[in-house]
Amino acid sequence: MSTSASNFLRKCRADMKSCPLIMHFHHWLARLALTPSDSQEELALLGQHQLSQHKDWKGRLLLMQYEQLVDDNSTRRHAMERTYENFIKVTPHSYNSTSFPNLIDKKEHLFDICHTNHTKFRYDMIQDTEKAAAWIRDYLLKSGRVVIPNKDHFLNMLDTFSSDPCIVTMKQLAKTDGSLNSKIRDDLKGITRDSIREDSGLVDFAIGGFAKCGTTTLMKVTGATPQVYMGNINGKPAEVHDIRKGYIDKFEDRYKDHRSYFSDDGNRLFNGFKSPEILQSQDFLVNMLNLLPSIDLIISTRHPVLHFQSAYNYKYRFINRTEHRLPEPIDLIGFCSHDCHHNCTPSVKNLNVCTGNSYFHYGLSRLRLTALESENEMELLDHHRLSTHPSWSGRLFLIEIGQISDTNSSRRDVWERDYEQFLGIDPNSFNISNQKRNAWHDKIIDICDEAHRPVREVLLRAGSMASKWIREYLLGSERVVVANMEHFLALIEKWRYDPCET
Repeated sequence: MSTSASNFLRKCRADMKSCPLIMHFHHWLARLALTPSDSQEELALLGQHQLSQHKDWKGRLLLMQYEQLVDDNSTRRHAMERTYENFIKVTPHSYNSTSFPNLIDKKEHLFDICHTNHTKFRYDMIQDTEKAAAWIRDYLLKSGRVVIPNKDHFLNMLDTFSSDPCIVTMKQLAKTDGSLNSKIRDDLKGITRDSIREDSGLVDFAIGGFAKCGTTTLMKVTGATPQVYMGNINGKPAEVHDIRKGYIDKFEDRYKDHRSYFSDDGNRLFNGFKSPEILQSQDFLVNMLNLLPSIDLIISTRHPVLHFQSAYNYKYRFINRTEHRLPEPIDLIGFCSHDCHHNCTPSVKNLNVCTGNSYFHYGLSRLRLTALESENEMELLDHHRLSTHPSWSGRLFLIEIGQISDTNSSRRDVWERDYEQFLGIDPNSFNISNQKRNAWHDKIIDICDEAHRPVREVLLRAGSMASKWIREYLLGSERVVVANMEHFLALIEKWRYDPCET
């Protein structure tokens, strides 16, 4: 240890007030006069600092922690970069924090704060940093002039101010990336080799949310991996609709022989199911979350214009035309879910084909992964009246269908490995390129025909708003996982433009 470092520690141990004020973040931030600083509770947290306050300052504050600048989580880092750009009003995607030096990983230190000689010093410092965290959380963040990128992540890091950073806890390990994730999640849930699934843990994940987005392909390939069981019927993976109808016993019966977490030879086993109704049916969503409150979700999306065309042509091929007549696309502008109550298309309600099914941001917002508080966010969601469910505690793996059909083998390999890691299955056990695609005949409608321009305009508005909401709000949640972020962002950026004119 250097002499200056030794002297510094000795002074701090003798009297914490003699430590440099630069370590007392809340004292410096309090000078901006963004909080009242008039209650006994707040003053107790600030201590007796004698720094001046400047109440004449009227600007805004962007508050971050250093770890956010060097975050390995690309989803969070991209969201932080977009918030930073918006704050300083520069062109979107012009700021890239990957070039920021990661001083955390430097091996050379003047001294090692985690050395056992410094335990008492760390303890004393934590008493002060705990007050700083409480003041920031309970007072500073209530100011409307404070902007926080990835607020949930920021608050999670703020919580660590009250614990010794040199002691690694299971909670901290669970947030790290790598092959240990699945094992760590099991440990946190108390899952052992002998554990038997309770009803609330009967299924680990669900694929779906929106029909005609590649979810059948995902179901088949995922179900073909040795560690996964997809609630098979007659030996093959099959969609689930029992939950919407309330047939819970029938649903659970599909997994009656799959309640073990491990195989006889010790391999971890996972249960899943696929349904296109997860985010579009009120009954399905409520029943599913009541039964499986922490289930992980794998949701795939696509360009709304192409999504509508695919749904229309698929339905047209398979309806009984002696009983139903599928109207022209222009007559399908509106909503048509099983429990639609607003702006519905009643003449075809039971056929479930309409432009409203391509409003992906509506369905995704129901998972309550964003604040849903600001006027800007609610305008992007058209102040929709759908229920939201903050009680859900699972994770979301978000996909754009272009990632599933990606011809770039290097990028697809990365996507497959991230998908495996999300599920917890063995590396290189999932290979979507082996799955044969459905070979359809000629289109029933070509959405690019001039007659369908009004429909495209409605869907382009939805796509533009969905793309913006996903990019600026949803991706800020640390519970959202996106593989190949740059490719994903490029794909959803296309939602803003008419595919018939590109």
